[in-house]
Amino acid sequence: MFENNPDIEHNESLGEFLNSRGYSELFVKAYLIPICGSIWSCSSEGVLSFSAYSVLSFCRNHYLLQLFGRPQWLTVKWRSQNYVKKVKEELQSNGSQIIANCEVELVSETEKGCVVYCKDGSEEMYDGCILAVHAPDALRLLGDEATYDERRIIGAFQYAYSDIYLHRDKNLMPQNPAAWSAWNFLGSTNDKVCVTYWLNILQNIEEAGEPFFVTLNPEHVPKNTLLKWSTGHPVPSVAAYKASVELDHIQGKRRIWFSGAYQGYGFHEDGLKAGMIAAHGILGKCCTLQANPKHMVPSWKELGARLFVTRFLSCFITTGSLTLLEEGGTMFTFEGTGKKCSPKSVLRVHNPQFYWKNEDEDLKDAQMRKISLLIEKARIEKKHEILEIGCGWGSLAIEVVKRTGCKYTGITLSTEQLKLAEKRVKDAGLQDNIKLLLCDYRQLPKTYKYDRIISCEMIEAVGHEYMEEFFGCCESVLANDGLLVLQFISIPDERYDEYRRSSDFIKEYIFPGGCLPSLSRITSAMATTTRLCVEHVENFGIHYYQTLRLWRKNFLERQCEIVALGFNEQFIRTWEYYFDYCGAGFKSHTLGTYQVVFSRPGNVTAFSDPYRSWP
Repeated sequence: MFENNPDIEHNESLGEFLNSRGYSELFVKAYLIPICGSIWSCSSEGVLSFSAYSVLSFCRNHYLLQLFGRPQWLTVKWRSQNYVKKVKEELQSNGSQIIANCEVELVSETEKGCVVYCKDGSEEMYDGCILAVHAPDALRLLGDEATYDERRIIGAFQYAYSDIYLHRDKNLMPQNPAAWSAWNFLGSTNDKVCVTYWLNILQNIEEAGEPFFVTLNPEHVPKNTLLKWSTGHPVPSVAAYKASVELDHIQGKRRIWFSGAYQGYGFHEDGLKAGMIAAHGILGKCCTLQANPKHMVPSWKELGARLFVTRFLSCFITTGSLTLLEEGGTMFTFEGTGKKCSPKSVLRVHNPQFYWKNEDEDLKDAQMRKISLLIEKARIEKKHEILEIGCGWGSLAIEVVKRTGCKYTGITLSTEQLKLAEKRVKDAGLQDNIKLLLCDYRQLPKTYKYDRIISCEMIEAVGHEYMEEFFGCCESVLANDGLLVLQFISIPDERYDEYRRSSDFIKEYIFPGGCLPSLSRITSAMATTTRLCVEHVENFGIHYYQTLRLWRKNFLERQCEIVALGFNEQFIRTWEYYFDYCGAGFKSHTLGTYQVVFSRPGNVTAFSDPYRSWP
C-alpha cells in the first residue's frame, strides 16, 4: 500500500523526492509542475516545496499519473450553490438556526462554553464551537486567547493567494483552439501561477456565445471581464502535513474544534471530511471515513465489449433513462426521446465482466457469485461470528473466512457432508476459524448468540408445520444487531396450499417430506414467532434454469461412471427427468429462488451507512 511504502518519506519535499530519484526535467517542467500549479494555484517554486507524500497520494487518488483509463470527473448539477441550498434546507427542517450576514470578530472560551462576539455588537453563548474557516481566519478569531499549540499547529497551514478574473477573453487561451483544455497553464510570474480554466468544459455550461473563462494572476486585466476577486488556497506543504498529524492535540481541548479543507488537500471533499470529524468529535463519537473507491480499469478487450454495449443502449433505449455508474466514477447515461414516461434507473458496475455475456460460463463461477451475494448481503466483517444452518459441503464456510477472517460455525445432519467439509476446511488451513457440527438447529444453546445467520436452501426440508419453530430458533440465537439471510426455492403463493396437500414427482422420487415454501409462508412464519422484519428481497430463479441445464449436461456426459458405481438406467432417467422438470419450472417462472435479508427493527448498527446499497 502507498501509505505503508518505506520508500516514501512523509517529511520529504516534492523537489527532494524528484531529485533523489532522477526524474527528468521534461517530466517535471512539462507535466508535474503545470498540473500541480493548476490544482493548487501555486508558482513553480512553491510546487517543488510541497510535501511529496501529499502530492503523490493526491495524484494517486485522482489517477493523474496514468496515461489511460482515467475516471470521469463529475460535476454537481447547478454547482455548489445547489448542495449548499440542500444542506441549509435539511438543517432548518431539523430545527437548526442559521444566522447569515453576521460577521464574527472573536470567539472566546469561558467556564460555561464559548462566547461568539459579532461586529454588530451582539454576542452569543454556546456549549462548544466549530471554526469552519480558513486557518489564518481561525487564529484571527481566537485572538490573544489562542494557545501555543493552536498557533503552532494551525499556523503551519500555508496559503497561496491569487487575483482571479471571470471573463470571456480568448487571448488568455492557447492560440490553437485544438489545444484548449479544461486547465490551461500559462506559467509563473512574480511568484504566482497564471492559469486559465475553461468553465464551459469544467462545469458543463452549454450557453451559446463567447465561452466563459476564469484566469488566476494574469499579466494584464482580461478583456470582457465580468468579475474580479481575490482569495487564498491552502497548499500541501511539508509543514501542513506535519500539522495535520497533530490536529488531535488541539481538537476540542477548549470546547473548540477546527474544521476546513486545509486539513486535507484543500478541496471541497476535504472540507466535508474535516466537518464530519469535527461534528463527531463534538458529539464524543469516533468518525470512520470511507476509503476511496477502487477505480475500474478495463483491458483493451473489455473496452471493446463496453463500447459494443454502450452503443447498443444508445440505439435502443427509447424512453426514460439508464445510467451505468462504474466503480471509481466513470458514468454513462442513455436517455430516450419519449416524453410521457420518464423512469430513471441506475446500475452500479463493479466489474468489467458486466459487459460480457458468456453462454458457456463455468458453474463454479456462478456458484462463487451466489456465495458472494450471501456474504455481501449479510454484511460480514472480521469481528462477526457466523452460523450457517445446513452447511453443505463447506463452500460458504471456506469462502467467507478467506474473505473476512470471521469466526464460523456450520451445522448439518449429514455425516457424509460433515466428513467432506471437515477435510476441505483442513486442506484450506482454516480449522482455527471454522467449527463444523453434526447438530439439529433446535439443539443450539439459546445462551450463545451469533452476529449473522445464513441458511441456504435448507428450509425446504423443515416442513410447513415447523417453519414458525425454525424462525423462533433463529431469533433465539441471533444477536441484537444481527442479520439473518435466507435462500430458498419457492412456489407461487396462489399454488402453495394446493401444492403442500398434494403429491408430485419431486415429493415422490427426489425429495420425500420436502416442502417448497411460498414467499408469504416465509414472512407469515417470521411475523408469527419473531420480531424480525424483511430488509431486502431478491428473486433470481431464472438463473436456475441455466444451472439445471448444465447439471443435466454434466450428468449425462458421465453416464458410464454412474453405471460403473452400480446405478441402473431407471436411476439415470429419473434424474434426467428431474433436471428437465425443475428447469421448466424456473424457465416458466413457476418456481423461484429467493434471497431474503431479515433483521429486527431499529438495527442502526448493521445499516449505519446510508450510502451502502445492496449488491
